[in-house]
Amino acid sequence: MVLRPQLRRLPPLARRDAQIQERRREIRRLERRLEARQRQVDRLRAAPPPPPPYPPRKPSWHVRVMEQQRVQRAIGTDPGYADHPRHNLFLKLHNYEVARSHGVSTPQVLGVWPSPAEIDWAALPEEFVLKSNGGSTSRGVLPLRRTATGFEMLDGTRHFTADEIVEHYATARRVRAPFFAETLLPGSHEQLPDDIKIYTYYGEVAFALLRRMPVHGDTSRSRVRFLGADGTDLGELRHNRAPDDSVAAPRHYALMTGIASVLSLAVPLPFLRVDLYDTPGGVVLGELTPLPGDSDTFLPQWDRRLGQLYDRAEARLQLDLARGRPFRVLHGPHDRSPQRPMPATTVVPDLPAGLPRR
Repeated sequence: MVLRPQLRRLPPLARRDAQIQERRREIRRLERRLEARQRQVDRLRAAPPPPPPYPPRKPSWHVRVMEQQRVQRAIGTDPGYADHPRHNLFLKLHNYEVARSHGVSTPQVLGVWPSPAEIDWAALPEEFVLKSNGGSTSRGVLPLRRTATGFEMLDGTRHFTADEIVEHYATARRVRAPFFAETLLPGSHEQLPDDIKIYTYYGEVAFALLRRMPVHGDTSRSRVRFLGADGTDLGELRHNRAPDDSVAAPRHYALMTGIASVLSLAVPLPFLRVDLYDTPGGVVLGELTPLPGDSDTFLPQWDRRLGQLYDRAEARLQLDLARGRPFRVLHGPHDRSPQRPMPATTVVPDLPAGLPRR
C-alpha cells in the first residue's frame, strides 16, 4: 500500500494519470454542453418556427428588387444588352437627356471628358459639381469650389489638388467614365440641397424620402423624413431610420410628385426612383434609379405594401405592352442636350406620347 503512491510518481504513470484526469474533465464539459444543447432543442421544438422575413407567397418589395438584380446580371451577359431599356438608366447623362426631352430641368453640363486626367480645369467656373457618368455611390460626386491651392468641397470637409482629384476617381469604387462637370444648384452655398427621392411605380407615387446631408457623402449623419404622395407625414418606414420633422417639406412637392409620375411612365419598368431637387425657381432632376440598394431596410408592413405596388405596376405595364406600348424609354418633344442652360421646371410635363389609352 505504501508502494502505490510512490509508483504513481514515476513519469510514465504520472503522465497516464494526468491524461485520465484531463479526459474525465473533457467528458464532463461535453456532457454539460450536450445537456445545454438538448435544452435548446426542447425549447425550439416547443416554440412555433419564426416566419421567414420575406414570405414567398406574400408581396415583397425586397424580393422583387433582388429578383430584378439577378435578371439584370443575366441580361448583362447577352450581346444585345445595350438594347434593354434599363441599360442606360444607370448612366447620369442619359437620364439628363430623358428628363430634358420631357421638359424637366437638369443642371447644365459644362464639359465631358473620357478620364479625370483630361479635365480642362481652367475652363471651369469658380464653383461646380464634378461627377462620374456611372456609379451608385456619392464618391462619384464632388461639389467643389476653387481655392488658392486647388479645390475644396462646398461643405469645407476636404481639400484637393487637381492631381488628388484624379487619384480620388482612380481609387473610388463603382465609378464609370466619362466624367463631367455641371453647374451648382441655387442655394448650395448655404447648405447642401435636400435630396428628394420619390419611389414611383409606373406612374403611381408611393412616397418620398427627404434626405438632408450636413456633410457630403456621410449618410451616417443624414436626417430623413418620409412623406406620402399627398404630402402627409408617414412616420417611420425603415429600420433604424427615425424620421426628423426638422427636414421641411419641399416648397414644390406637388410639382415634384407630378414630374416623378410622368418620368416613371416614360420608362418601361415597374419601378423607378426619381431623385429631384427643390430650388427657389422650381424643380431640377438629380438622377433616375431603377434598382435602389436599400430594399432590405423597410419595415415588414412597408415591404409588403411596396411589394403590392410593384405587382400592380408590373400588371399595368404588361397590359400596356400588350396594347402596343414600345419596350423602350419614351422621349418627349423637347431639346435633349444637357449642355444648354435650362431654367428650373415649374409645370408638370405632358404624359409621354406612345402610351396606349386605358
